[in-house]
Amino acid sequence: DDLSIDFVKRMPQAEPLDPGLILDDWINRVQNLPEEIRFMHEEITDKDRQYNECIRMIEDRDGKIQKWIKSNGSHEPNPKEELLRAQIRDNFAKADRLAQDKIALTQKLQLTMDKHLRSIDIQIKLLYDRAEPGFTDPDEVPSLLRASAANHTAPSIRAINPSASLTDTAP
Repeated sequence: DDLSIDFVKRMPQAEPLDPGLILDDWINRVQNLPEEIRFMHEEITDKDRQYNECIRMIEDRDGKIQKWIKSNGSHEPNPKEELLRAQIRDNFAKADRLAQDKIALTQKLQLTMDKHLRSIDIQIKLLYDRAEPGFTDPDEVPSLLRASAANHTAPSIRAINPSASLTDTAP
């Protein structure tokens, strides 16, 4: 009459996956990845277009203020200056929001890519741990999980991203 839960010990161990099955599973997982990337890229491009429109409006309004000063002097008050300044401030705020949205979208895209890379990397590490033929030398296989001589990529700016600290410390 032992009521302890020890059935895990009696369960058969999962059969290790063949490298071909691992690759097939990973390909099925990332099959929609190009479409996800395209969609995110379109969103970033749209935000970039809106951002550039804000900057164009800021430059236009500032140009109008400068033109008034050039033709009438700075001692003469511009009747439209407060309205133009308000439009400039609004466009700066909108441009800042758009820039933050673009950063968030690129970070989301980065997380999506890393998730898929980490998934295959974990499987490759399991193959290495089992000493599967072709996966016996860790320095031949690039990895996100461990240091490897096969990691020939340029230094990443991910860790230096200034907005990462802004999003993490936001209330």
